[in-house]
Amino acid sequence: MGKAIENNTISTLKKIVFNKVDFTKIINIKDYYPEGTMLHKAVTRGNLDFVTELLKYNPALDLKNRDGNTALEIAHNLHYEEIENLIKEKSQ
Repeated sequence: MGKAIENNTISTLKKIVFNKVDFTKIINIKDYYPEGTMLHKAVTRGNLDFVTELLKYNPALDLKNRDGNTALEIAHNLHYEEIENLIKEKSQ
């Protein structure tokens, strides 16, 4: 999944979902990546398409990565305004 996020291959994400993997069980796993959850990694990479797709599966937005930042805080700190706004909308 990490390579899919890095390479912006949404099709890989959709294949996992369409293969009936219970995506909700893996979406919030922390420390699977050094950056934290899949959402943390996608935000860190500035991967708008993946962030958009991941938000459809209601990830926990309050989880913090190893540096103590939520995905929203990462987006803000990296000046990814569009991603920041997506996460804010989802959190309301």
